[in-house]
Amino acid sequence: MAANRFFIDEKTVFAMYRSSKEKKQSKTPHSPSKKGIHHDAYSTKLKKALGLHRQGQLDKAEVLYRQILKLKPHHFDALQLLAAIVLQRDEYREALKLFGRAFKINAQHPSLLNNYGLALMGLQRYREALEHYDKALALNPAYPEAIANRSLALQELKRLEVSKTVPVPPSAPKVLLVAFQWTTLIELPYMIKQAGCHVDLLCPKENYWLRVNSFYDNWINAGATLDSLIAVLLQLHKGKSYQYIIIGDDPILWKIYREKIRDLWDVLPFRNKSVVSIMSKIGFSEYCRDYLIKSPEFKPVDAMCTASDALHSLGLPIVVKVNYSAGGEGVRIFQDEPSYYGFMEAYDFKEPLLVQRFIPGEQVCVEALFNNGKLLQYVCAMVIDRTTGPGTKRRYFPNEAAIGDLITLLGQGALMHGFVNISLIRDSVTEHYFLFEADQRPNKWVPYARWFGCDFARGFKTLMTDRPDIEDELCSTLNAPENTRNIPCWEAEYFPDHAFKLFNSGRTNEAIRHLMDYDRNLRYTLYDPVLLEAKMNHLQQRFLKAINKPQP
Repeated sequence: MAANRFFIDEKTVFAMYRSSKEKKQSKTPHSPSKKGIHHDAYSTKLKKALGLHRQGQLDKAEVLYRQILKLKPHHFDALQLLAAIVLQRDEYREALKLFGRAFKINAQHPSLLNNYGLALMGLQRYREALEHYDKALALNPAYPEAIANRSLALQELKRLEVSKTVPVPPSAPKVLLVAFQWTTLIELPYMIKQAGCHVDLLCPKENYWLRVNSFYDNWINAGATLDSLIAVLLQLHKGKSYQYIIIGDDPILWKIYREKIRDLWDVLPFRNKSVVSIMSKIGFSEYCRDYLIKSPEFKPVDAMCTASDALHSLGLPIVVKVNYSAGGEGVRIFQDEPSYYGFMEAYDFKEPLLVQRFIPGEQVCVEALFNNGKLLQYVCAMVIDRTTGPGTKRRYFPNEAAIGDLITLLGQGALMHGFVNISLIRDSVTEHYFLFEADQRPNKWVPYARWFGCDFARGFKTLMTDRPDIEDELCSTLNAPENTRNIPCWEAEYFPDHAFKLFNSGRTNEAIRHLMDYDRNLRYTLYDPVLLEAKMNHLQQRFLKAINKPQP
């Protein structure tokens, strides 16, 4: 279910509202028009309840609706509006009961049929929901909320059919994917299913993209805040329902570490908890120093008085990073002293800074999988066509022993256990590799590795099922060139994000070429027709918006 918000204006007594983008992506309840309200002895109390409802004071509005229904159990509007509150709280079974009472009064009301369908969808009863949307549209063929919700019901039915193409036995291990606002795990359910595991999602209902793929089993509502997500995660972890939990957002990992939520520390993807400070950029650099892992020289800066010492020690150019930052945000490279000191003087130091020696060279991205500190698999790529923000185009290349040796050291000290995405610099002068970042989570590129000689599904199966035969085979071929001998195309463009970057930068012809290039993008998403359709629809909306944008 997608997020719902309520408002009242002079045209409607109660209606769901959201932006045009949200309407296209969300299941939207709708409610009766103002002229449908009965102007009887209860109208004053109902009007007050509606005012509270509009203000988001649901508990107070609920009290008044229930008072009306206590005196007049068949008050149609009070039943509908009370059911809408219950529906907004995701209490679907109770909502169905209230809507059912309203049906006995008026079974031919389009908004009632629409909302009843929405409650059915919350219970994953999609075919029944579809029937109610069809009934609503028979009464009002131009009813936009019912049209949108019917489309989403069909999408859910298609998703369930597609998921059957990768069957998993009931006794298979269960994996939980956890995300808040990020969508980096969007294609991971398919890989988890290929590894022979069940997979559930824990995320807010606003995270549409994480829930649009076909291969997860159940979605668990994380609530609207990080605190609510952590509360649900604690409950699930305490219940020991899942053999493995994968967290996809840095802010969740940071919260667990910084707030010392020790009941979740064993969810972190490393077993040596004495090095838990590697969750921060400064802590990671200190870890590399202590474990003799080749990494850029650095200085932590927590006040203006230490900024000068860092510059004198490391020289120009110099790299400055906010201690907790992701996706390239909070990273700056300074070429001269005035700009460096200007930044330092303006910075508030609420978070310390990591200052690193600048190493000229090419950035190398590595996705790796570890089992209790042992490197199982990794894949290497160069970022090409670099722009601000996360990279969207890569050129993969065969694994190199020098890279494998570095990340093996990384995993051994921390006893890495799970996915880690790693960034290195290849020095343009010495051609040596320097490890400068490692995020203890999978990223959006992990499922792409199977096209370039690294099937992470096999490695993850080893992680989950204790298969030493597969583990030995994987480890023996870490740097074997035969793994990549028959790869026809080494480049990949993340679809459709790369197209958006090209459109936004005015490179329309290149964006069109991207959309027509099967080898570099489209082939990667064809396994999931539901996800592919959602991406294509999103792309079409963005494209139409771009070409219709008024010219300056």
